[in-house]
Amino acid sequence: MNASEERREKVDFSTTYYDSGLVIAVKAGNTAIKSIDDLTPDMKAGGQIGTTGADLATELFDTGKISEAKIYNGLDVAIMDLLNGNIDVLVNDLPVTKAYMDAKPGTIEIVGDVLNAESYGYAVQKGNTELLDKINAGMQNLIDDGTFDEIYAKWFE
Repeated sequence: MNASEERREKVDFSTTYYDSGLVIAVKAGNTAIKSIDDLTPDMKAGGQIGTTGADLATELFDTGKISEAKIYNGLDVAIMDLLNGNIDVLVNDLPVTKAYMDAKPGTIEIVGDVLNAESYGYAVQKGNTELLDKINAGMQNLIDDGTFDEIYAKWFE
């Protein structure tokens, strides 16, 4: 989970293990949108419910940058709407978007730069230091014995 300051008010986070960010995805072959700066007030953006992508899509709508922010219960439906032209862009986490692109080459493309830095960690109930300490110790063991680097190389590079 993205260990944002807002979320830290409600839960405690482990040591973060991955730095990510949001990206804008378009249907493959779309040459009109090259970055977030190319969005116009007649365009629609989508995001998955409960994610920072949905938060940014909503912010783009609230500031008048786009005409509608569509928030989806699942990424599969959001991508189908992107492919069918019901939204112009999808705002989503970089690794999730890359994984979809790897699984379905030639369907969507990432445009522009990573929009913001996000660090992922494990969330636990606020004040549950016993569990948090165990998670952090386990993470440190994975780092110390090299397992973390192997997992990272397999899934995040």
